[in-house]
Parts: sequence; structure tokens; C-alpha cells
Amino acid sequence: MKSPNRLGSRSRSVLHFLKCTMIALLIAALMVTYVPPLVQAERDNKPIMIPTDGSAKREVIYGKLDAVGQVEQLYVINHFQPTESKTIVDYGDYEKVVQLTGDQPLTYENGKVSTSCDKGHYYYQGNLRTRELPWTIIISYRLDDHMYLPKDLSGANGRLAIELAVRENKDVEGGFFDHYALQVTIPIDPDCARVVSASDNLMLAYAGSTQQFTSIVLPGQETTMKVELDVEDFHMGQMTFAGVPLSLNIDLSIYEDEFAPLDELSEGIAAFAEGSERLRTGYGDLMGAFDELRGGSYELVHGGQQLAAGVNQLKSGVNQYTSGVSQYVDGAKKASSGYNQFDKGLSEMHAGVKTLSSEGQTLIKASTSIRDGLNELASQLPHPDEISGQLPSFSEADLAQLDQLVAGSEQFRDGLHAIGKSDGGMYQLWQGLVTLNTSLAAAKQAADQIPVPEVTSFEDVLALYEGITITGDPEKVTQYRTTMARIVAGYAASYSLLQATLTGLTDQSAGVPALVSGAQQIYDGLRQLDNAYYGVTNANGSHSPGIHDAIVTIRDRIRALADSAGTSMGDVMEQYSQLYYGIQALRNGYAGVYDSQGNPVPDSAGNRQVGFHQGLTLYMTDGIGGLLTGFEGSAGNPGLIQGSASIKQGLSTLANQGSTLKNAGSTLSQGVSKTGSGVSAYVNGVERFQSGLGEYQDKGMTPFEDGITEFDEGAQKLMEETKDLREKFMTAIQKKLDELSGDGYEIISYASDKNKDVASVQFVIMTEEVPPAEK
Repeated sequence: MKSPNRLGSRSRSVLHFLKCTMIALLIAALMVTYVPPLVQAERDNKPIMIPTDGSAKREVIYGKLDAVGQVEQLYVINHFQPTESKTIVDYGDYEKVVQLTGDQPLTYENGKVSTSCDKGHYYYQGNLRTRELPWTIIISYRLDDHMYLPKDLSGANGRLAIELAVRENKDVEGGFFDHYALQVTIPIDPDCARVVSASDNLMLAYAGSTQQFTSIVLPGQETTMKVELDVEDFHMGQMTFAGVPLSLNIDLSIYEDEFAPLDELSEGIAAFAEGSERLRTGYGDLMGAFDELRGGSYELVHGGQQLAAGVNQLKSGVNQYTSGVSQYVDGAKKASSGYNQFDKGLSEMHAGVKTLSSEGQTLIKASTSIRDGLNELASQLPHPDEISGQLPSFSEADLAQLDQLVAGSEQFRDGLHAIGKSDGGMYQLWQGLVTLNTSLAAAKQAADQIPVPEVTSFEDVLALYEGITITGDPEKVTQYRTTMARIVAGYAASYSLLQATLTGLTDQSAGVPALVSGAQQIYDGLRQLDNAYYGVTNANGSHSPGIHDAIVTIRDRIRALADSAGTSMGDVMEQYSQLYYGIQALRNGYAGVYDSQGNPVPDSAGNRQVGFHQGLTLYMTDGIGGLLTGFEGSAGNPGLIQGSASIKQGLSTLANQGSTLKNAGSTLSQGVSKTGSGVSAYVNGVERFQSGLGEYQDKGMTPFEDGITEFDEGAQKLMEETKDLREKFMTAIQKKLDELSGDGYEIISYASDKNKDVASVQFVIMTEEVPPAEK
């Protein structure tokens, strides 16, 4: 239903359409009778006489465009009509000026034109430097969906689409675009082109043996027009554009007879409004009767609901126990499913720890070789004070052994880095244990939330059914009691198994967090060992060297000493001294310093010199080995793997037994539910009837009532707004005519703003033709 505003908008749209239609017809008549002489004058290359009064100047701007709309040349035909002999002074930014009439020569200097002329018409031409028009004209040609230049279309065959766009040129001032209408003419030769389609803003007319499309672009408007042609041996004449200011001085009073039907329309709208008021009153009576019908349906529903309440009380005693068993079964299945995920993760973590343990033993073996090599190297070098005149020599075998030490160190560095880096094997193990701990906590929470029915004996179950007659058949009663007895017995066995399973989960949940904490400590220690051996990349991108870098440096220094023959003894001794003490420090840091009893010796700062190798050994044997023991257990102490298998089996048994209990309970519940199925069907039918009435009123009647109200209010408002339709229509047309005529617009010179006394400015624009193909 239309609202009052929408009805008012429609009436205004009707007025706007009628108004614009009449204005367009008036403008078309003006353009057809006034513009063609301008265009013909351009084609004949003759000055045109435009009637005017006084001695004011008149300008006709002629534009030559190429076939795509680019301006090639602009020139102005300046027309004066002095009433006596006088000197004419005019202005314009011209490339050159051409005298068209008169005997006295023209003078043009610095944009100023002057000459003497006699009484009567005087013309001269000025070729403008500018190439700007108030309109930007864009023409494109597509032949069989491919873009073509006009010069390539001569003699063309196929489906040709010509698109012409008229846009405002914002670089041109003076208000020409906003106050001038532009007539567009597109010539079509029917001998070489057949019209397929054209846009709505084009009108096809016939001129002798040719056709032409015309369109009028109103002031201030931009537009696009399109023509599709089937062409054969194509050619086309010049497109023309004529721009003139509109002057629509029309006396609307002469159209009184044409406006007379508007009075009849106003009378018809008044009768329409009276009918809408009667419709609104009658519908109000209908709604009142429907309310009474709906009230009766409410009473019917209430009675049905009371009957259903009695049936629900009958079923609640049976469902109380079976519902508890069903919840218990679902909880057991959920706990079993969650624990299965934990058990799978536990197995994966176990495999990961075993792999790390194996890799750790390989690293310990490699580290032992590096430690022995450093000890041997350090023991072979004499103290600098023990050297008298000749440095110790290094054979090729010694140097090759150093290369092997560096190669072994590099392999050890990479192996340790793979385990101890920030995203290495130990980090993945630690994070896996964290996830494992979360899964275990979720499994235990699910098990803790398994609902345990409070009824634990057959006698308690029987008490639920005291006073409830399930059916009049004694054999049926006995059958229901027997079924319930089996459910209770099965539940008692499941309850005992559940308690044992919960105890095992509690033990597991206490052990896994300890593994998580231990794995984190091992990861942190291995990170320190990895940084010490691999080195550290600093925030600024520089690298702090590690133990491996030191071993490589020592190898390189020994090679340099071996190649230092001929070097002065002083320089060589200084290098040797640095090498000796560097090797000793590296050996002590890697292998540690121990006394005769095997205890670490403190350094000067009091720190025990345990050594890198010993720290690695402790982390690999005690740390990762301890994790492996936690998974696999030891003598007399079962590990996580064995405990998890028992819990997994217990939860699986609970889930399987629970399904049997649940099925038996469902059979019992279904038998009891049959007693009230007929009552439920009746209650549902009554409720659907009441709901249907409500939905029909709420979604069908009430919105329709609102629409009737809006319709009547809109009709009344439309009647008020159209009482004086004739006067409003004439006023609106006159206002639009005034806007298009540019009332108050002062014509200015297009040649130069220095020209003040200008009576008229018009534009005649023509494109290049598409010539016939050369034969």
C-alpha cells in the first residue's frame, strides 16, 4: 500500500513528466527552425545575417573537429552593424585575422583589432589560438566489436556501433555549458547503412534521400548517444553541432484548453478519496468481528493445554529414571571419545621422546670425540715459556686431524641445533606435552561430569511408579517392571567401573603436568647449550660466535702458524701465545676442569668448571631419559603408557555397556509414551488452529489494516494537493521555462572578455567526414 508521501511523490512525478514533455517539444521546435541556417551557412562558407537591433557585436564560433571529436580549428565570425561610419575596436586572442567585408584594412596587434567601416553590415574572421569549446565531444567507432579509427572505416562492411558522448569542458568559463542548448545531427546515407538500433535520446528524420539522427542536449546536461548500423561500402558525411542560448518567451495562457482535462482529473481524485474513506470504515467492522473469533480460539487452546498437562504428569514418572540413565550413557561416550584423543597423543609423545633419546646418545658420542680431540690438542702444545727458539711443528697429518675435528664439530653443531633451537625437536616435544596435558584435563572434566542417577536400587525405582497406571493390562505392567530391573542391575556394574576409571584419571592428571614442567626445563637447558655451541644472532644482525666458531678459529690459527716460515720470531711468538691460551680456555670450557677425585674445580669467580660436555650428557641421560622413564615406567612403577591403556579400556567398556542400558530405557519410555499419543495429537491440532488464527491476523489482517489506513490518508492528501492542479501545472512549467531560458544570464564574448557590448554568441561545430573508399 502506498504511503501518503509516496502518493504525493507520484502526483509530483506526473506533473514533472507532463511539464518536461511540453518543454522538450517547445525546445525542439525552436532548434529545428533556428539552428539549420547556421549550419548551412558554415557549409556554404558564407557570413550569416542574424537579425538584431542596435549596434552590438555578434559572434558565431565555428569549430572543425576530426572524426573522433578532437578540435582541429576554431574561428570566430565577428559581425558588426554600425548605424554610421566609425572606427571599430575589437579584441581576441587570434592566430590571424581575415577581413571579409569593407575596404579598409584590418589592424591586429597584441590581441586588439581595429578598422574603419561604413554604415551597414561588417564582418571579419579571427582564427582563435585556443582549441577549447564549452563541450567536450568524444566519438568512438566499433566495427564487429573491434575499435577502429574513422580513417580506416571507408568502404567498411559489418555491424558498426557509433558512440557519441557530450561532456562539460570545465576549462571553459562564461557559463556557456550551463545556458546553451546543443543540437547534434548525425547523417546516415541509406545506400550504405541500415539502422539497427539507436539510443532513446536520438530521433531519426529524413532529409531528401538521406536520413539523419538529431538530438538536443539541454543546458547544463551531459549525455551519451549510440547508433548501431549494418554497413556496406561505408561512408558518412559530417556530424554537426549547433549551440545557442535558449530564449523561451512563451505565453502559457494560450494553452488554456489543453489544461482543461486537469480539472477533470482533480474531480476524479476527489471521488477516489471519498471511496477510500468508505473502504477504511468497512474494514474496521471486519477487524472487530475477527477479534471475537480469535478470543474463542484462546479458550479452546487453554482447555487442550490442561489436558496435555495431565498426560505429561503421567509420563514424567517413567521418564525420570530413564532420562538419568540416558544422560549417564552420553557422558560415558563423550569421556571415552575425549580420552581416546589423549591416548593417541600420549603414544605420539612416547615415540617422540624415544627418538630424542636416541638422537641424544648420538650427540653424546659426537661430543665425546670433540672433547677428546680438544684434550689431545691442548696436551700436545707446550707452554709459551717452554719454547726457546723454535715453535712446535705441525705435520700434514696434524692439520688433517684438525680438519676432521672441525668437520665433526660442524656435524655435532647441526645435530644439537636441530634439537635445541627455538622450534627444534625438544620444543616440539614440550609443546606436544602441553597439548597432551590440556587433552587429559578435558577428558577428566568430561568423566567428572558424567551424571550419576541418584536411584541405586530396584526398590527406589519402583517407588517412582506408585499410583501410576501405565496400562490396564497386568502383563504389560510386569513387562515394564522387569525391563527396569535389568536397567538398574546394569547401571550398578557400570557405576563400579566408573569409580575405578575416575581414580586412574586422577593419577594420570597428576603425572602429566610434571612431565610438562620437566620438558620445559630440558628445553631451556638445551637452548642455552645450543646458543653456546651454535652462537647467537643479535638484534642488529651481528653474530656472536659459539664453541664451533672457536674451534674453526683455532684450526685456522694453527694453519697460519704452520705457514709462518720466515716471519720474525717476536710476531710468531705473540700469535702462538694467543693460540695456546685460547686452546686451553676452549678445552676447559668444553671438557671442564676436575681434580683427582673427579670433582669440578672452581674458577677465579668461584663457579664450578663442569664443562659443556658434562652438561650435555646430564640433559640427555638424566633429562630426556627421565622423560622416557615417566612414559615407560620402571621396576614396580608403571608408567603413563600402561596406566593409559587401563583407563582407555575402562572407558570403552563403560560406553559399550551404556548403549545397552540406553536402548532398554528407550523401549520402556516408548511404551509409556503411546498412552498419551492421541492426547498430544489433539492438543497439537488445537494449538496449530490457534496459531494459524494469530498468524493470519498478525501477518495478513493487521498489515492490511495499516495499509488501508495509509491508503485513505494518502488519498485525502492527494485530493488536497490536486485541488488546484491546473494552476500548479502552469506555474511549474513556467518556472522550468525560466530556468532553461537562463533568465538573468548575461551573454559574454567568447573571443575576449574585453568585448563588452555583445548581442549574441552562437556555436557551429562540424566533424570530418568518413569519405567513400577510393575505387
